[in-house]
Amino acid sequence: MLDVDKIKIMTKIAFFEEKEEVEYTPVLKTNRKDYVAEKVLGEFFLSTFIYLILSVLVIAALFLTVFDNISKAEIILIMVLDIIGYVIFLFYRMGRRRKLAKKEYNDRNKKYKALRGLYEELDGYYKKTGIKA
Repeated sequence: MLDVDKIKIMTKIAFFEEKEEVEYTPVLKTNRKDYVAEKVLGEFFLSTFIYLILSVLVIAALFLTVFDNISKAEIILIMVLDIIGYVIFLFYRMGRRRKLAKKEYNDRNKKYKALRGLYEELDGYYKKTGIKA
């Protein structure tokens, strides 16, 4: 015989798993520190690539227009400013990504706890009715 309460709980679990499975899976695999470190490392490589492309474009534009009458000292100054800009760009992007990764992890952890609560509710139902899962 079908039990309405059991069907409701199992339907909630099915909808939750279908909708949120990709979201909470990383929470199961790693702890918060590793999750955030993984995201920050990815941001480091992405930011480096982006900054490299932007720097090449800017320097190419300068060589085509301004660098005819420029001294070696000015070239060194431009390179130093480019490195300082890179460090500032990296710190900004990685700091922002660290905050986002922590928030993502916490949100996904809450979703996982909600799913665990649904399973505990189903387990409680089984215990109450004496049915074995």
